[in-house]
Amino acid sequence: MGSRLAFVAAVLVALSTLPGRVALAADPQDAHATLTIDPVAVSSAPGALVVFHASGGDGGYAWSMEANPSGGWIDPNGTYHAGLFPLVQDRVRVTDGSGRAATATVDVTYWEPLVVAPSGATLPPRATRQLDASGGVPPYTFSFVSNASVGSVSASGIYQAGRKGKVLDVVRVTDAVGQTATVTFSITAGITVTPATGKVPPRGTLEFAASGGDGTGYTWSLVDNQSGGSIEAATGTYHAGVGTHCADTVRAQDPLGNTTDVSVSVGGGVAIAPPSATTFPLGTIAFEGFGGTSAFTWALTASPSGGTIDASTGIYRAGPLGAVQDEVIAVDALGNRRTAFIDVAAAIALSPPSSSVESGATIALSVAGGSGSYVSFTFEKNESGASITPELLYLAGPKPGRDAVVIVDSVGAAARATIDVRERQHATTNKATVPPSTPTLNLGGGGAGAGCAATPGPSLPSYGGAAAVAIGVALVRRRRRHLH
Repeated sequence: MGSRLAFVAAVLVALSTLPGRVALAADPQDAHATLTIDPVAVSSAPGALVVFHASGGDGGYAWSMEANPSGGWIDPNGTYHAGLFPLVQDRVRVTDGSGRAATATVDVTYWEPLVVAPSGATLPPRATRQLDASGGVPPYTFSFVSNASVGSVSASGIYQAGRKGKVLDVVRVTDAVGQTATVTFSITAGITVTPATGKVPPRGTLEFAASGGDGTGYTWSLVDNQSGGSIEAATGTYHAGVGTHCADTVRAQDPLGNTTDVSVSVGGGVAIAPPSATTFPLGTIAFEGFGGTSAFTWALTASPSGGTIDASTGIYRAGPLGAVQDEVIAVDALGNRRTAFIDVAAAIALSPPSSSVESGATIALSVAGGSGSYVSFTFEKNESGASITPELLYLAGPKPGRDAVVIVDSVGAAARATIDVRERQHATTNKATVPPSTPTLNLGGGGAGAGCAATPGPSLPSYGGAAAVAIGVALVRRRRRHLH
């Protein structure tokens, strides 16, 4: 009998040491002594959540990570947060009030491709679209690769086209591990009004028509009414007032807020076409005067952009400074005059304008402002041996130093971003997680590295610092498992 009891006790002890599922009490009749964790094995994408539940035991559960090569963690309620390093296995541990423990494993898979919807669209100026990102590793950030319409995109992915038509905007979405996707918006023409100018006697009439913009209907108004005239809001029929030697300004507006103005010379008054305009730094506008004595002298009465105008031809060129308003005046031989205003849009800019990273790290640069058409980008200085993709994804090189990226728009305006690259700091490695003999895999891009080239493997994004080491370790482990 004694030997039989000893055998049963040995079996119970052996069962109690099995990993992952149970810790048994000495009394098999006590159901509460069995501590379990659910699920006991699960897969998770990087950055995803898994909710674990404990039951049995003595309650008072405490959660911890027994191993977390992914960089994951678990909160006091049992919600596990996968880290960003893929192709590794984390282990979650729960302990009850009596010290009994159970463990579960989490296989951290590779992240899904980053997808954005819609992939593209054709929109009128000032229209909006919600961009929905999925896959990859949240959170997502939104920025411009090209912002030709002078639009905007919010942190939540709401894109609004700007006021400029017949251009392309390109929005980039970047996830937490540097994957990117782009969306191209084709912006249609703004509002065109015919006739583009007008010349009438006092009490004269003009029939205006509009096209472009939203295209669903236009509202007409007089934004400058020196003659005392009127216009029918729904039809665009304009009636000059009794004033002479003056000018009125007619405006067409669509439901999205797009507007276009035209100038009407009444009874010999001086008028300018266009009566107002928008351009970008270093952009040009050919102004035309009519009415009056038909011979005009042009001047800038305000030029915070640093712009210029040809006194005889009326050809204006904005200066290099943006986000300002210049003022043009036309004067005829009798001293009659008319003023036009030019809104000079924001200057070209790279964002972030300066930053500091470790060698091998990536930065998603974005460009906005200027003409919106960017003809070249290059390194003004490349001390680290960096590289940059056509989508302006910068990858720091292997050497410390200062890099400078320059982008130039279609009129020659330039913007710069400087990146200080410092030597990569290698964190102390847990020997139980990453063996000291783990070979180094060359997963980074950019720059010329010394030594032998790595054996070609699966195509992976470029990562810096510990991320590259962790991915390499995961691939080596997986290769070893296949060999054995």
